[in-house]
Amino acid sequence: MAVSQKENNCVSLILSVILVSLSAWSFLLSVPEAANAAPVAGVAKRMTSQEKAEFASFIDGFIQGNLQRQRVHGLVVAAAKDGEVVFSRGYGYADLKGTIPADPDKTLFRIGDISKLLTATAVLQLVEGGRLELDRDVNDYLRTWQLSPPFEKPVTLRHLLTHTAGFDERWTQMGALTSADERGFARKISLLIPARVFPPGEVYSRSNMGYTLAGAIAERYSRQPFSRAIQKKLLTPLDMKSSGFVLTAEQLSRLAQGYDPQGQPIPY
Repeated sequence: MAVSQKENNCVSLILSVILVSLSAWSFLLSVPEAANAAPVAGVAKRMTSQEKAEFASFIDGFIQGNLQRQRVHGLVVAAAKDGEVVFSRGYGYADLKGTIPADPDKTLFRIGDISKLLTATAVLQLVEGGRLELDRDVNDYLRTWQLSPPFEKPVTLRHLLTHTAGFDERWTQMGALTSADERGFARKISLLIPARVFPPGEVYSRSNMGYTLAGAIAERYSRQPFSRAIQKKLLTPLDMKSSGFVLTAEQLSRLAQGYDPQGQPIPY
C-alpha cells in the first residue's frame, strides 16, 4: 500500500508515543523530517519554533488522553532530531502518592527491556572487534557447560539476538537481583535455560533467557562484569551519566517507584 511521506511521519510519531505511554519508561523518540522538507546534503534541517510547538501540542494531547486510560501513573517523553533535543516533558508522578512529579531532568525509570538493546550493542561491538562471530555455535563460547543439541542446527549469537534460538519463554530469574549477585550469576544460567522447542532460525519466539545468555557471553569476552562493561563501552562514551544497571544511592533517590497490578510498591 502506498503511503505518503506526511502519513508515514504521522504513523511513526504515533507508534513511538504509544510505546512510551504503554511502557511508562523514558524513550528517545526519533522525529521524522517535515513532509515538505527539501533534503540538503550534509546539512541538518532544524525544526522551527512553530514545528516544535505543534509537536509539543500533539504529544501533550495524546499523553493526557491516555494516562488514565492506560493506567500509567507517570512517564517522561524526550524527542531529539539531528542532535537537538526538541521536546522534553514529564507527565504524572513518579509515585502513587503524587508527591514527586515525573521530571525529565531528574526522574529515573527502571531499564526493563531496554536491557536488550544495550546487550545486543555490546555483543556487536565484540563482533566488530573480532572477539565474537554472529554465526558461530554459541557452545564454542561457553566454558563449563553446553547447550543440549535437540536439533541438528546449532544456536548462534544471531539467533539469540533475533529471538530465533527456539527457546521456550521464561519470565523468572533472568538476571542477578543485586550487584553482589552479578559476578556469580553466569554460573547459574545452565540451570535456568528453558527447553528448546523450535529448530534454530525457523521461528520467532521472544526469549528473555536467550538475551541473558547473550549477555553472559558478552560479559565473559569483555573480561569484566556485565554492568561495568556496559558502562565503559556504551554509557560513558555517550555521556549517559544517569543510566546504568547498578545505581548509586543518589540515582536510587530519583528512581520512579514501581507497582504491581494491585498498586502495591515493588522494591528495586
